[in-house]
Amino acid sequence: MLGGLILYGALFLIPLQ
Repeated sequence: MLGGLILYGALFLIPLQ
């Protein structure tokens, strides 16, 4: 669960930066 959250966060934050 936590790993999925981190993965989703990374996928969302990387393109924003």
